[in-house]
Amino acid sequence: YKGAREMIASNQKILVAHAGERIYCIEPNGIWRHAAKIPAKDWAHLNTLLKQRQVIAEIIIEEGFEKALKTYVDNIWSESFFAIAKDIRIMPAGTMSSAVELLLFRDRVLFLDWEQLIAVEIANAATVKVVKGLFLQLQQNSAPVEKI
Repeated sequence: YKGAREMIASNQKILVAHAGERIYCIEPNGIWRHAAKIPAKDWAHLNTLLKQRQVIAEIIIEEGFEKALKTYVDNIWSESFFAIAKDIRIMPAGTMSSAVELLLFRDRVLFLDWEQLIAVEIANAATVKVVKGLFLQLQQNSAPVEKI
């Protein structure tokens, strides 16, 4: 998917298909340098959709991500995004400094590069299994945080 509009549309499509499931997310700080490319209402819509579809998330954030939410993003967006989180873990700042967000679903991985405005969806079962294993390893090596 290329461009912000296609990236948002891909998210919507996948969220609808995975209603009621658990997803895993990696949210690096580098996203915030490029977040202004996406209208706040689009972010809010995606995260409201997560909540409406009762998707539960386990999230790894880079230290500072929570401050960016409070500073740069409307409260409704941050509340809806973190309302779905069952577990939020934090990695030290600089660990994941990129603009690539990762969303891991039951049967696919979605890599969202907010700098280049390109999303890559991978549905290969073996690849999904490997990425899930990497996520779980990161999760074990990160510290839990209170809900934001």
